[in-house]
Amino acid sequence: MDKNGSLPVAVLGAGIAGVQAALDLACLGHQVILVERAARPGGKLAILPKTFPTNDCSACALTPWNGFFCIRSPHFIRLAGEDKIALLTGAEVKNLTGKAGHFCLQLNRQGREETINVAAIILCPGYEEYLPPSLNARYGYGRYSGVLTGLELEQQLANSGYPHRPPGKEPVQRVAFIQCAGSRDPANGVAYCSAVCCMYALKEALMLYETAAALKLPLPQITLFYMDLRTYSKTYQEYLEQARREYGLRLVRSRIHSIIQSPGDPRLVIRYAPESGQARVEEFDLAVLATGLRSPDGARDLAARLGIKVDTYGFCQSPALSPLATTREGVFVAGAFSGPCDVIDAVTQGSAAAAACASWLKEAGLFYWSSLPPKIQLVSLPGGNSIPPRTGVFVCGCDHLSAGLDLKELEEYSRSLPGVAWVERLSLCAGGAGEQLRRAIKEHNLNRIVVAACSARALEPLVNTYLRQAGLPGNVAKVVNVLDHAVRIYSGRKDRATRKARDLMRMAAARALTAPAGMVEEWSITPAALVIGGGVAGMVAALTLADLDFEVHLVEKEGRLGGNALRLQYTLQGADVKAYLAQLSQRLSKHPRIHIHLNAQVRAISGRPGSFATEIEGTDGRKENIRHGVIIIATGAAEKKPRQHLYGQHPAVITGLELEDLLKTRSRRLDSLQKVVFIQCVDSRDSSHPYCSRICCSATLKNALELKKINPEVAVYVLNRDIMTYGLQEQWYETARSQGILFLRYNLEAPPEVTVPAKKAGPEGKVQVRVDDPILGEEIVIEADLLVLATGMEPRAENWCLASLCHIPQDENGFLATSHPKLKTVETPVPGIFTCGLAEGPKNLKEAIASAQAAAAKAGALLMQERQTLPERVARVEGACAACLTCVRVCPHGAPAIKEHRSYIDPLLCQGCGACVAACPAQAITLTGYSHTEMEAELKALPKEQGKVLPTVIFTCSYCAYANFENAAGLDCQNDVFVLQVPCLSRIGTLEVLKAIEAGSQEIWLTGCLEGQCHFRPARAFGSQRSGPDPMLCQEQAWRRVKKILGEIGIDEETVKVLRLPPPAPDNGRLASCLG
Repeated sequence: MDKNGSLPVAVLGAGIAGVQAALDLACLGHQVILVERAARPGGKLAILPKTFPTNDCSACALTPWNGFFCIRSPHFIRLAGEDKIALLTGAEVKNLTGKAGHFCLQLNRQGREETINVAAIILCPGYEEYLPPSLNARYGYGRYSGVLTGLELEQQLANSGYPHRPPGKEPVQRVAFIQCAGSRDPANGVAYCSAVCCMYALKEALMLYETAAALKLPLPQITLFYMDLRTYSKTYQEYLEQARREYGLRLVRSRIHSIIQSPGDPRLVIRYAPESGQARVEEFDLAVLATGLRSPDGARDLAARLGIKVDTYGFCQSPALSPLATTREGVFVAGAFSGPCDVIDAVTQGSAAAAACASWLKEAGLFYWSSLPPKIQLVSLPGGNSIPPRTGVFVCGCDHLSAGLDLKELEEYSRSLPGVAWVERLSLCAGGAGEQLRRAIKEHNLNRIVVAACSARALEPLVNTYLRQAGLPGNVAKVVNVLDHAVRIYSGRKDRATRKARDLMRMAAARALTAPAGMVEEWSITPAALVIGGGVAGMVAALTLADLDFEVHLVEKEGRLGGNALRLQYTLQGADVKAYLAQLSQRLSKHPRIHIHLNAQVRAISGRPGSFATEIEGTDGRKENIRHGVIIIATGAAEKKPRQHLYGQHPAVITGLELEDLLKTRSRRLDSLQKVVFIQCVDSRDSSHPYCSRICCSATLKNALELKKINPEVAVYVLNRDIMTYGLQEQWYETARSQGILFLRYNLEAPPEVTVPAKKAGPEGKVQVRVDDPILGEEIVIEADLLVLATGMEPRAENWCLASLCHIPQDENGFLATSHPKLKTVETPVPGIFTCGLAEGPKNLKEAIASAQAAAAKAGALLMQERQTLPERVARVEGACAACLTCVRVCPHGAPAIKEHRSYIDPLLCQGCGACVAACPAQAITLTGYSHTEMEAELKALPKEQGKVLPTVIFTCSYCAYANFENAAGLDCQNDVFVLQVPCLSRIGTLEVLKAIEAGSQEIWLTGCLEGQCHFRPARAFGSQRSGPDPMLCQEQAWRRVKKILGEIGIDEETVKVLRLPPPAPDNGRLASCLG
C-alpha cells in the first residue's frame, strides 16, 4: 500500500504482455507488483533471436526506451529503476482470497510463503510450446536428429550457426517446413489454430536463406507444406511474397502423412498428399515442425485458485466484447493466456489491460491521483555555459568491479582529473542509488555526471531518470563501461584492467568538460484528449480516458456514433453488437467528462505534445477551437467497393457488409435463397492491395452460418484462397464444414469467373460462377441466387488529410503508421498522437476494442505528467547554415526543413540518429551529447605514452554492434581497444575519422547493424517500402568520402575498416576473427 492508501496491482507473468502491462500501469500512477515464476523476466520472447514481420532482434528495437528482453536491455533496467514496480521472480501463486479491490494474494517464493494485499490482478502467464506425443510417432521427432521444432531451429541458427546433416558434415540443402504440427488436428493434437506458426515458419525460412548467404553457402531449397497459409495481418502477406520473390520459397498445400528415415541414411523421406489426392514422396535433409501454442502449465490450477473460468483448452474465458476482462471482477487478462496470439497482439493487450484495470480502479474509487510522486521542476543549468563544469564521478562498487579493479586507485585518479568536483562510490544495482545520486548533486552543486559501471546502453536511461528527479537535465551524464571494456578484457590482470579503466575515465571526464550545459524546454500539459472518429474504437478510447478522469472531446463526421459496427448484428462468437453499441452510447452521452461533437470534422491542428489546439468545423459552418494534450485518431476504415464480378451491374452481386444489412433487417429476400456463393479475397492479397483484411473470412463464416439458420436447405459455397480463422476462431470453420457449407479453393492466377447465364440456360435473376477446383481437377459451375464478395477494407480518404495535419506518416497501404509495427502498436512517430482501431490496420471488433484501450493507456500516461519536455537527444542547427538541403536529404524521419533561408530541425520528429550532423558540410548541426566538440575532446584524451602500441578506436552504434562489445571478454584483445558509442553509425563522418587519426589511432573500426537492420530506419515490415532514406545509405556515402580524403592526404585507406554485426552470439566468433 502506498502512503495515500491505494493498494498495488499484481501482474502475474513477466513476459512481454506482463511487462507492458506493468510499465503502463506504473506510468498511470499505480504501484505494481510483477510476479514471475521463472528466475528472470522475459518469457518466450527472451529466447527468440528475431521476430516477424520486421526481422528485428527481439532484444532491442528503436530507441533506448523500447528494447525488450535482453538482460541489459533498457526495458529491463527500467523495470529495476521504476520506483512503482516491484519484481518478484521465482514466485508462484498459491491462493487468492478477498473481493475485488481488496484481494489477498498468497505466493510461494523460493520456498517461503508470502502474502500481499492488492486491489486488482492482471493475468499474463503466457503459453507453452505444444509437443503432443503424435509428433514422435508421425514425424519421428525425438527419434530422427534431422527433425526439429521451429524453436529448436531458431536457437541453432542463433547459437551454433547453419544446420548440417549429418551434424558436422554437409550444410543442409533441402529443407521442409511442416505446418500445423499438432494444431488444427483433433485426432493428433488440438483443434484450434495457434495463430503464429505460419508466420514464424516464414521467418525461419528467411533466417535460413540469410544465414546461408552470409556464410557464402549455397542457398537451401525450402518447401513449406501447409493447409491454409494464414498471413492475416496487414504486413504479413508482403512478408510471404518477399520470401517467394527473393528466394524462391516453394509452397505445397497438402497433408503430411509421415516422415521416415532409413537406418544409416541421413535423408528424411516425407510422404504427403497434395490437393490432387495422389500420394507423393520426397527426400529432405531437414524437417522443421511448426509446433503450436497451448495454455501454460498449471493454467487450470491457477484458474481454480483465482476463481476464474477457462475454456476447453485451458485458455482464459472473457465476457463478450470485453477482451481484457475475466469471469471474476477485478481480475484482468492479457497475452496468450487469453488465446493464441502473436507479439503484436500481446503488446497491445498488455497496454489495454493496464487501461482497463486503471479505469476500473478509478471508477470504483480505489485509486487517488494524490498518491502520485511530486513532480520535480526541471531547469536549465544556472548560468548556462558561463559557469565552469562541476563533474561528479560515481564508481559502482559491485562485486564484479571490486574483484577486477583497484577501486581506491581509480577514485583517487578520478579526483585528479580536470573539472572533477566530487568522487563517490555507489551501487547502481542496489536500492538507494537514486537517492544517493540526488543527494550528492544537491550538496556539491554538480552539473556533470560520470558513472563507472557496466552497460552504458542499459544504465544511461536509468541514470538520466535519477538526474531528472534531481532537477538536472538527463543529458549531462556519461556512463563508462569499465566492466566489459576493462575488467573482462584483462581478466586476472588487476593492474592492467585498472590502467585501462583510468584511460576510460580520463576520456569521459574530458568529454564532460566540453559538453554544453543541458538546456530544458518545457511547458504545461492540458489534461484533455481529442479523439477523432466515433466508431467503436473511438468510443472505447474516449470512455476509457474519461473514466481515468480526463476531459475528452469526441469528434465524429457523421450524425451518430457507431461507425461500421452500426451495420453489424452479431459477432462470430454470438455477441450482440447492437446491444453493445447502445450501452456504449448511453455511457458516453451521460459521462460528465465527455463532449461529443457530431457532424464535425477537424480543420486545423497546431501545438505540441501536451499542448495542442484544434479547430473543428460542423456541417453548418460553425467552427470551434479545442485545447487538449493528446490526440487519438480512430477514423476507422471503409469496405472496399469491388471493380469486378459484376458488382454494381447485377442485383444478385453484393458485398459482405451489404449482406450484413440484409441479415440485420431480416430481409424477405433471404428466405427464397437456394444457392449462395461467397468469393473471398476480392481485390485483396494481390499486387494492388497486398494485405489481408483479417476479418473477411470470419465474417463470411458468421454470415454463412446465419443463412443456414434461416434456411437449413440453402446450399452455401465459399470460394477461397486460404481461410484465415486464426486462433480460437478455427472452431467455427469446423462448424461450418459440419453443417454442409462447401469450401472450394481457387488460385490468384485463375480467379472465379462471374457471368449472367443465358436466358435459355438458366433462370433470371441469377449469376453463374465458374471456378477451377484443384482437388477434382475440373471446372465447377454454380448458378447462384446471391453472390457475396468479401472485399476487405481500405483506409478512409480522410487519413491522408489527418496524417498531413498531424505530420505523421502513412504506411504503403495508406493506414496510419506507428513508431514500430510490433512494439509500439498504437503510438505514432509524433509524441502525443496515437492511433487505434481500423485507422491503424484491419482488426476484428474485439481487437479494435483492445487497441482503443491501449491507446487510452498511452495517452493517459502522457496526460498524467503535469509538464512536458522536448526529447533530450535531438539535433539542432547552431552554426552558419547555407540551406544546402543536405540534412533534408539524409534524415530518415523528415525532421529537417528549410525555414526563412535556414535549416530547422523539428525536435518532435528528430529521433537522434545524428546522420545530419555527420553529413552537414558546414558543421552547423550539433547533436545533444554527441557534438563535434565532445567527441574531439574524448579522442584527444586517448593514451599517448611513448613506446606503447597505438590504440585502436572503434566507433559503434548503440544497438547490435555495441551489444557485441559488451561481451568483449571473449575477444581476448591484447592491444588497447577503445569503444566509442554513438546512437547510430551514421553519426560518424569524415571529421571524426580524421580526428581519431590525429589523436594517434593506428586503426579505426566502424561497426554497425546488419544491412536492413538499422534501428533508426523508419519502422516497416520486412520487404516493404519505406518513405525516408535508410541511414545505412548515408553511412556508405560518408565512408566513401572518408576513404577518398584519406587517399588524398596520403593515408592508407585500409586504416578505416567497416564491420556489420548481427545481435551478439555466445561465441562472438565474427568479431573475434576481425579484431584478433
